[in-house]
Amino acid sequence: MSEHERESAIAAYDELDVSAGSELRDELLRHLDAEAQDARLKLTDPFGPGTSNLTGGMLAWYQGSIRGRRDAALRAIADAFRDIAANRNAGGVFLDRDLQQVQIDLAQTKRDLKRSQQDQHSTLHKALADMEAMERRLEREFNELRDKENNRPPRILNWALYGTVLLAISISEMMLNFETFNSLNFFTPFIASAFALLIGAGLAFAAHLHGTLFKQLEYYTGVKERDSKRWAAWQVFGLGTLALTTVLTAVGYARSQYLADYLTTREMLGGGGDTDAFWVIGGSLLGNVIVWIVGVIFAYILHDRNPDYPEKAVELNRATTKRRRLEARLEGPVRREIERAEAAAADASEKLKAADRAQRGAKGYREAQAYLGRLISQDGRVIAALSAYRTQLRSQNKIDGAQVLIPAAGKSDEYDTAPLSDYGHYDLELKLV
Repeated sequence: MSEHERESAIAAYDELDVSAGSELRDELLRHLDAEAQDARLKLTDPFGPGTSNLTGGMLAWYQGSIRGRRDAALRAIADAFRDIAANRNAGGVFLDRDLQQVQIDLAQTKRDLKRSQQDQHSTLHKALADMEAMERRLEREFNELRDKENNRPPRILNWALYGTVLLAISISEMMLNFETFNSLNFFTPFIASAFALLIGAGLAFAAHLHGTLFKQLEYYTGVKERDSKRWAAWQVFGLGTLALTTVLTAVGYARSQYLADYLTTREMLGGGGDTDAFWVIGGSLLGNVIVWIVGVIFAYILHDRNPDYPEKAVELNRATTKRRRLEARLEGPVRREIERAEAAAADASEKLKAADRAQRGAKGYREAQAYLGRLISQDGRVIAALSAYRTQLRSQNKIDGAQVLIPAAGKSDEYDTAPLSDYGHYDLELKLV
């Protein structure tokens, strides 16, 4: 192929106008009405040659209006790189295309290995598929919550720390009130200890409920929230207040009995002087209230303002961990063969890169790279047109439960499914092979 023929082939592709309002863009949009009525849109293989993640309408437009000129441009570029080999003993490597071919071959090898393994463990692979579907659902729900929370990270409760705090509150409360309960005539030291610990647990429980509710008040009582959530908040507040009131009442009663016994004993012994009952009882209650406030502060700090957000994050992490464990179990028998294939692909890639470095000074290399740059630039414009079509498709398709079908890795004759709303996360690609 002469240099003039190469330039003509590149220019023919370069001149295609796919901008908004162009004839080619209008041809693409003609597929929109039909695909907007399709509940299951099958995408092109992201692991094979040609294109990745195009719908049937997008593929038909590409093959009918774009592919002919693009293939001619690719042949011209490949010919330009072959010319380098003719000019120099080393070289002739179309690096970008050859690296893609290595990765496609590797993907096919992995598919073959995994398909063979799937045939042997079909039940476990069915369970894995169910786990993957659940993980995708949880990830989608988590992402929706994250968007509502302006992408802030969830505050996942550290149960070890929080449990330690609540235990410390319970023990502090027990130490604060043990002497009072032990002074009661109808309590043995053992019962006094148990009762003081029970009172401490009640105060910690009240602090947990109040602190959590204060942190999540907007979640329960916001303007947009249902009355059922407000009622739940009142229930939490009522339960926490009941626990706090019970604790303070028990402590106040025990303290008043302690004071009465003390005054009786002092009178019997002929003691005198005033005793401030308010301080004896009120001071004890104040100490308990201070412990409660400390617990409320810790509960407020350690909880997230939206309880659904960290719960969904934990649920997603558990699903991911469970799926990875089963994957590791299933991939174990073929992992060594996959690693061997990956090592061979990495070695082939390094050899291609070395050959490319060796040819960079050869005559015609810069021209071939310039041709490739022009093709990649035009590819970008074509992909932009396809992306705009995809945006309109997602907007116009109103079918409940509409899905895209993606050829599954390792299962060339099977498909993974995803909601149409997730289609925007998949890369559209025009490959060099």
